[in-house]
Amino acid sequence: MRWGFLAAWIYFWGGLFLWPTPCATAAPLYAPQGEVSLAVNRDLQTLLAYLERQRGEIIAMQRELVSRSAVNPEHGGKGEEDKLRWVEAKLEEYGITDIERLDYMDARVSGKVRGNLIARLPGEQAGAAPRRTLWLPMHLDVASPGPAGNWISDPFALRVEGDLMYGRGTEDNNQAIVSSLLLLEALNARKIVPPMDIGLIFSSGALANYDIGIKHILKMRPDIFAPDDLILLLDYGSESGDFIEVAEKSNAWYKFTITGKEGHASAPQDGVNAFEAGAELVHSLRALSKIFSEEDPLFVPPHSTFSATLTENYSSAINHIPEQFVFYLDARILPAYTFEEVGSALRELADDTERRERVDIRFEMVEQTPPASVTPPDAPVVSALAGAIEEQLGVKPRLGGIGGVTMASSIRAAGFYVAAWGMLKNWRNKANEHASIKNHIIQAKVLARLLYSYEPGNADSGQSGQ
Repeated sequence: MRWGFLAAWIYFWGGLFLWPTPCATAAPLYAPQGEVSLAVNRDLQTLLAYLERQRGEIIAMQRELVSRSAVNPEHGGKGEEDKLRWVEAKLEEYGITDIERLDYMDARVSGKVRGNLIARLPGEQAGAAPRRTLWLPMHLDVASPGPAGNWISDPFALRVEGDLMYGRGTEDNNQAIVSSLLLLEALNARKIVPPMDIGLIFSSGALANYDIGIKHILKMRPDIFAPDDLILLLDYGSESGDFIEVAEKSNAWYKFTITGKEGHASAPQDGVNAFEAGAELVHSLRALSKIFSEEDPLFVPPHSTFSATLTENYSSAINHIPEQFVFYLDARILPAYTFEEVGSALRELADDTERRERVDIRFEMVEQTPPASVTPPDAPVVSALAGAIEEQLGVKPRLGGIGGVTMASSIRAAGFYVAAWGMLKNWRNKANEHASIKNHIIQAKVLARLLYSYEPGNADSGQSGQ
């Protein structure tokens, strides 16, 4: 970035006498749309200094969030409503008045609704055309903690050891929620109006069914995102913060039902063992990796993956030959392939097993994420985020794709560029899940820097080419 003499003089002398150094690097603040003014720099430094002192508030927020279990009903829980009400109260405490609920009806939970919430904080863009919003989508639901014996302490009572906080949801996705709320708290406490609008999305159902959360929001508010908006998902990353996720493989789940003939284990010749036929089919599905063998170095791993994951028990006793066997396949394919191609390959492999084992095999797709384009490296959200990360951490982030699925896929499929990032220890969904207090602070600081990567009135098009 080329700086004018006056801006360079202000940055050097102001940094020397007025402001604390924000990080180890001496590079100028990242501002792709123009030079940073003295007032803007002061506001940013004020936010960074405030965020640095928020260890106690981070612990307090996490304690409240963890205690509101919010286990997804698909995992046997009661849902997200209690947690969402706490978040809504916190937003009101910070002076947020533009709050909208977009609930999804769900008879499985006590209140019959799964809550989704959109909150907006206006920025200092009066008369700016077009306006730009920094959007931060997050999810409220958490995974089941699993067996209590696998945990050192109660998964729904926060335990703090040094820099680490233990409890279900601390990392997935409470860290995103707390980091975002910290930014709002800092703006409110220091009475700073951000240079762009801030939008927060709190979604239900992200761990099992996007129809309940982000897809429902996009359906009810198809105009929620504008072409110039920056959309950042704090739901995937690395411990060093050097990875920005810009693509996800397409994901589908298949249910296979194998039907044979029941019998007794003492006379196996009188039955057709659906269990054994299913095992043969599972083994034959290994051929999918050879059929869909293309690699793309953008992704980790660089190839499509196919994994048999779950079975349903249809046998009544150890000495019973089952008539039916059901299992599920998780498929994650590169953009080079389609699920029509996968379905054809599955049918051929199933037909071959039918002939050999004298069974009937049927399969169906029970879940699918929509195909979504890759967010390009020059997308404004990627370039601005990369600059903010480099300023805060002194590292140049790498871009890549993943086999996992986040809300980013649904937003990209709707035609918008999304970056996913985080300072994460990647203990999500595991026993003794934990998150770093320091990483919360760093994430909030990167968000602050991202806000100031934009100068009002100079927005460029954020979503062109999709």
